[in-house]
Amino acid sequence: MPLLSCLAWIGIVTNPTGEIVTWRGVDKLGTGIFPPPTAERPASHKETAALELWKSVLEAGGANVITTDNVTSMRFAKVCEKSVSVSQLCQQHSDMACLQCHR
Repeated sequence: MPLLSCLAWIGIVTNPTGEIVTWRGVDKLGTGIFPPPTAERPASHKETAALELWKSVLEAGGANVITTDNVTSMRFAKVCEKSVSVSQLCQQHSDMACLQCHR
C-alpha cells in the first residue's frame, strides 16, 4: 500500500511586538511518496498513481499543492524555516516568553 507524506506552509507575520498575527502570502501543501524513491528503489506505479490522485483531490478542494521527489528533504527545509522564524520571534520577547515559544 502506498504511503504519502504531507506538510503545510502557512504564511503569517507578526507586528514588531508580536501581538498581532497577519496572514501573508499563499498557503502551500507539500506532498510526496514516503520513504522517498531512490535509484535503488524507484517509485512504483501504485505509488505514483496514489500521489497523482491525492494531488488532484487536494487541488479540487482549492489547495496550492507542490509535489516532490524527496519529501524528507522538503520536511527538513520546513523545520529549518520554522526554526529561523521562531528565533526571530524570540528576539522580540523576553527570555521567559521565549521559553513559551518552544513548547
